[in-house]
Amino acid sequence: DDVTYSIIQTNDDGYLCSGYSNSSMSGDKTENNQGGYDIWVVKLDASGLIQWQNTIGGSGSDNYNVVQQKNTGDYLVCGNSNSPISGDKITHSKGQNDFWIIHLDTLGSIQAQTSIGGNNYDTVFDFDFTNDGSLLLGGSSTSNISGDKTENSSGSHDYWVVKIDIAGNIQWQNTIGGSGQDYLYSVQQTS
Repeated sequence: DDVTYSIIQTNDDGYLCSGYSNSSMSGDKTENNQGGYDIWVVKLDASGLIQWQNTIGGSGSDNYNVVQQKNTGDYLVCGNSNSPISGDKITHSKGQNDFWIIHLDTLGSIQAQTSIGGNNYDTVFDFDFTNDGSLLLGGSSTSNISGDKTENSSGSHDYWVVKIDIAGNIQWQNTIGGSGQDYLYSVQQTS
């Protein structure tokens, strides 16, 4: 399985595709998987030819991600991981699934990463750069107070909005939901 979740046009008129894969080295894939699913980032030029690619993951499952380019030309990939320290992952998962934020340079090499989560399922679906240089992360959570989570869930899934600085430190967070299932799929800073 090779699934693309996000594609952006890059500042060199190329494209960056980000998704997940459980393919071994074959076809267009130049690296084996390290676990179940791994994040797969592929940089294309303006004509659609592969310039570089990176398979990023640990021994667990790493998937569902979105990518954006910073004004410096580097990239941020926000995905989800339940991997322990292994492969490319430098922190243990705090629960069943954590937000995983990965900073890539212009050639796709990992520069920094951070994991954010509680003791259950925390799934990031979108993020936005904020005017003060921070990141606003949006997704869903079934975690109660534990790990990085400071509020209990109201239902089975709640919105979880987290603002972090560029070093990955949490500035604030909010758990929003009712007694049922509440999924947050998009975040954007307002004027």
